[in-house]
Amino acid sequence: MATTKPLYLKVLKQAWKFTWHHPILWVFGLFAILLGHTGVLEITASIVDLVTGNAVSSALPASPVTAIVVPTVFGSQLLGLAGQGMFILILLGIAVLVLVAAVASSGALIHAAHKYKGKSESLRESWHHGVIHFWPLFWINVGKKALLVLLLWIIALPLTQIITGGNTALLSTLFILVFIAGLTLAVVISFLANYASMYVVLHNEHVGNAIMDAWKLFRSNVLVSIEMALVLVVVQAVTVVVSLVGFAVFYLPFFMFYIAAISLGASILVPIGGVIALGGGILFVVFVDSLYSTFAVSAWTILYMQLKTKRNVKGFLSRVASFSLLK
Repeated sequence: MATTKPLYLKVLKQAWKFTWHHPILWVFGLFAILLGHTGVLEITASIVDLVTGNAVSSALPASPVTAIVVPTVFGSQLLGLAGQGMFILILLGIAVLVLVAAVASSGALIHAAHKYKGKSESLRESWHHGVIHFWPLFWINVGKKALLVLLLWIIALPLTQIITGGNTALLSTLFILVFIAGLTLAVVISFLANYASMYVVLHNEHVGNAIMDAWKLFRSNVLVSIEMALVLVVVQAVTVVVSLVGFAVFYLPFFMFYIAAISLGASILVPIGGVIALGGGILFVVFVDSLYSTFAVSAWTILYMQLKTKRNVKGFLSRVASFSLLK
């Protein structure tokens, strides 16, 4: 009997080919990262942050803005009230622009991956489709984020009781059950948001109909969807490791500048080396993350196309389940 390759191998191969041959679309991948629909690792990380008590700190990562700019502006009378108000308006304006770019970019990538036939895709055409579907995609992502925040809040209830001294066997058991249920629901919500976005962009469906159709598609392909998510989690974990290693490598010039500063007595070389190292490291991480984001969105899109055009699609997990039932 001839054996066929698991579906995800075909999907990943096509997604990588699409991603590598369209570097111009990586800019869409950069903004699409902000929506967190590239996999389930972001969801897991949010719950881990909650459990470890790092939810607040993770929401305000160390950066030049949070570490230097914000304290300088709001911790002194440097700009005055009018200047601080203007600073807030500028930040809000930038946030709105970034949000619009993120939502439209996700739609642009979905359209480009769907239309890919081995030829270069038009950046303008893909962006156009992302823009015209902005509002449905926006509400899908807002709904996803709101539900995930609600799940985190529910998970936090028994955890708060445990932290405040009510650590009993019943509370611990309840927390474990709520944690597992919450993580499962979060993953399902992520799947539905991905599929619903594709129904919106590729079939011009309204949000309600897109969500219902996404649920039907997911319900008919649960194991295949989970399989793809697991594979992308592994790929994303590798991406994180590559980003960390690359960032560390880019810091080597800083130590060279530091040694040179000590040898030559030129302290000015230290901040110069720091700027070069930090800038290079950030650019490398942005490059890797953009590449992965483009790859992940295209992989979900290609999987969606396979599920829509073929009947009884089976992946590795589906075959294992079928074999177990036969046994």
